[in-house]
Amino acid sequence: KRVDGAMTEFALVDTATALAAFSLVASVIVTIVSTIMLTRKLEWRALAGSLEVFLISIGSAEDARDIPEPSSSRTDKRPVAAKSTTAGRGSLCDVVGDGARRTVLLLTAHPDDECMFFAPTILTLLARQCQVGVLCLSDGNYDGLGEVRRVELRESCKRLGIRAERVRVGNLPDDPSVSYGAADVAKYVQAALDDWDASAVVTFDVRGVSGHRNHSSCFEAVVAMAQSGSFAAQGVTAWALHSLPLVQKYGGIAAAARLDVAAARRALLRLPSLAGSARPRRGLLVHAGEAEASRAVEAMYAHGSQLVWFRRIYLRLSVYMYTSVLFEISDTSR
Repeated sequence: KRVDGAMTEFALVDTATALAAFSLVASVIVTIVSTIMLTRKLEWRALAGSLEVFLISIGSAEDARDIPEPSSSRTDKRPVAAKSTTAGRGSLCDVVGDGARRTVLLLTAHPDDECMFFAPTILTLLARQCQVGVLCLSDGNYDGLGEVRRVELRESCKRLGIRAERVRVGNLPDDPSVSYGAADVAKYVQAALDDWDASAVVTFDVRGVSGHRNHSSCFEAVVAMAQSGSFAAQGVTAWALHSLPLVQKYGGIAAAARLDVAAARRALLRLPSLAGSARPRRGLLVHAGEAEASRAVEAMYAHGSQLVWFRRIYLRLSVYMYTSVLFEISDTSR
């Protein structure tokens, strides 16, 4: 009986210990989740919770100025502080191009580039009453899924708010070992500029965010067109997405919250040795709002064939889902 009693007492103590351990683990998990949720709320608050755009003057005394939204396009009616009354007519189109021609051409290499790297820029342009046309140079046929990825691209663009007739896919290869010829890319770009009457081109920079040679080829071709004077003759400006350092790139919303105007300007001041073109004169810092970041994720989910595990992680950790730093590709012919 003493043995049975001891065993029963031991079992009760063991059960109590297990329950205590379980309660401790549950409390730790709840604390971690609550901390993460609170941190995300605070970080969204740091990002103002809505779209913000800052025009950065590089290499001058003027640091930056806010570009307020047109009142008709704002759902959040809180006042937007503007540091300058010369920020154009309240449209990002007036900054990146001719505001009277309200289409911006986004040049990408593969289906899914538009939402993985450029979603904050796209959604900001659309919110500021601009049109966006997407020119994707390949159909992403690296794994033989070209037709599937064409459909996915159109669905992704639809979710971002881009009209179907403003989505175009080229026939260049999806191959990380291939650099596109500048002349081949220029033909596609010029045709899209003519058909859509676009006043600006936005694309990758020389490092292409991920180092993909197809991405870099987009930049090299646009630089060649800018330096030839082709864009100046058409009243077109060209802009590139700045490739951030690895730690910053995968810092998620926390890195986006820390990427303020001063940090963006410091990054752009280091560009002359990286850009492969003349020193840029202007830059843009774009912060997405919480709703816009959610739309970017929703757009990526249209690319079902590409949603492998590491891209799902990318959606949570990539700063490009929340913010963009662009710089103007200078025209050395002027």
